Amino acid sequence: MGKPNFQALRSRMTALAMEYPALAGRSGVSVAALKRIVSGEQQNPSIGTLRAIAEALGVEIRIGHGVEVVEQSSAAQFKESAARRKAEMIVRLVQGTSALEAQAVGPEARRDMVTKTVHELMTSSPRRLWAS
Repeated sequence: MGKPNFQALRSRMTALAMEYPALAGRSGVSVAALKRIVSGEQQNPSIGTLRAIAEALGVEIRIGHGVEVVEQSSAAQFKESAARRKAEMIVRLVQGTSALEAQAVGPEARRDMVTKTVHELMTSSPRRLWAS
């Protein structure tokens, strides 16, 4: 088996506008290790490490007669899904705080808040989307 090519991981990072620190935070793999893996300097990362990176990028890693990185969804779909999850979390926090102040919002207003937050996350700095 030849040298694994993890350049597809870097390509996915670029497509997602995700920088190494954000990927490190999402995957639990250090920035230094990520850079070594993506550059090909570290040729035999553990399967657990590869799985964590793949999950954070929304891809699947297949190991057979080589290493193949397979997209589970397009970068745009993955970003929108991540934005929706983050927006739901933000709105839940806001709604929880509002409920404590007896100012909770109804389901329609909540949907509107999520939609607006998704839009803001998708159109603002990628750091805002990928930050923990």
